[in-house]
Amino acid sequence: MKIIVAHPFKQHSFNTAIGFAKHEDLFRYITTVYLRRGNITDLIYRHASKQNRARAESHSSNTLNPYTTQFCEIEGLFYTALLRLPKLKKLARIVKKHLVTRFGKKVAKYSIKNSVDAVLMYDCTAKDCFKRIRKSKSGIVCVLDMSACTVPSRIRDYENDPLFEKYFGTQEVINNWGRPSEYSQLYLDELIYADFFIVASERVKEDLKFRGIDSNKIYIIPYGVKDGVNSKEKPIIGKPLKLLCASGLSFQKGVHHLLNAVKKLPADAVELSIVGDFDSKSPLFYECEQMNNTYLLGRVPSIQMNEIYSKNDVLIMPSLNDGYGLVVIEAMSHGLPVIVSNHAGSCSAVTNAYNGFVYDAYDENELKNDILYLINNSEVIPEMSKNAINTCREYSLEKYYDRIDAILRKALAAREES
Repeated sequence: MKIIVAHPFKQHSFNTAIGFAKHEDLFRYITTVYLRRGNITDLIYRHASKQNRARAESHSSNTLNPYTTQFCEIEGLFYTALLRLPKLKKLARIVKKHLVTRFGKKVAKYSIKNSVDAVLMYDCTAKDCFKRIRKSKSGIVCVLDMSACTVPSRIRDYENDPLFEKYFGTQEVINNWGRPSEYSQLYLDELIYADFFIVASERVKEDLKFRGIDSNKIYIIPYGVKDGVNSKEKPIIGKPLKLLCASGLSFQKGVHHLLNAVKKLPADAVELSIVGDFDSKSPLFYECEQMNNTYLLGRVPSIQMNEIYSKNDVLIMPSLNDGYGLVVIEAMSHGLPVIVSNHAGSCSAVTNAYNGFVYDAYDENELKNDILYLINNSEVIPEMSKNAINTCREYSLEKYYDRIDAILRKALAAREES
């Protein structure tokens, strides 16, 4: 096979491309920002802080170096810089739209010129590429990797939140997504041009079926984590129970429900650490400031997450809508039992009272009771920790590499038979 994996940013495209490279099916990996000696990205990040350099180094792979082509590198770097400036969100959306369009057209032209078998791109980035490929009648198979549910589904889940009016409001959605109608249509248009779909969870598959996609064109491949298992099980713990949330301070990630649940627990019995971006002007930030047992750690380089996992007892994923939530599997591989909302795709990996708990995304009392159970029965955590690690043996990167390659071969064979 001759496969192109293309993403104007990164997401999990690295692992997808590495999987095809290991099976000798990758033709090119195409992206914008990619760190290798002597390129523009390298020259800029030589003068960056140690933390930013570490982030840049995550955009590099010895396996992918021989396969990588960069398009729109300067635009990609400019967009990355804008993301660090909250006051320029509107400009960042404009730049992103321009970047995605230009990148997609270049990928289409390159794919057609090289007569590849398939192009795999990612949700909300593929429309312009796939549209041009279809128009060319080149026979190239367009595969859309859906990392999340469509925007209309996400907005629906936000609006169904009983606390929507208090925490969200129309302006909150617009601030984060642009105007919902604009992004909703982009997602729905994109579906038209894809021949097959790869999703990480049953939740995203059901969303696509609701949008009229034939289930035979949808393949579920859960994401993988490095080495499958990264830690020993947790020992018997003392108090307070240390909770970790790696979703940032976000309404969309359901953190408002988590904060409300923690407030209902004895303050000395639990400690909550939140990793990820936060806005100091958000009402959620103000709520955290009033809680003596809650700590905002901000954005943390992936290389430092191992230490954070080791210092905590339980991961909580309170998302209102998440196509998967790889952090759940990562935390389990480090021996953390997990408490996951039923709106996160990775909840399928969780069995109640075995390796964690699944709760109703809107039910703060159910979330509180799951935390309280672990506070009052901390002796079960070592066994749940062991079970979490064992669960992750099915979610290694090597198994992901094998699955993604086998599935695309199956999809291409099905196309030839039709």
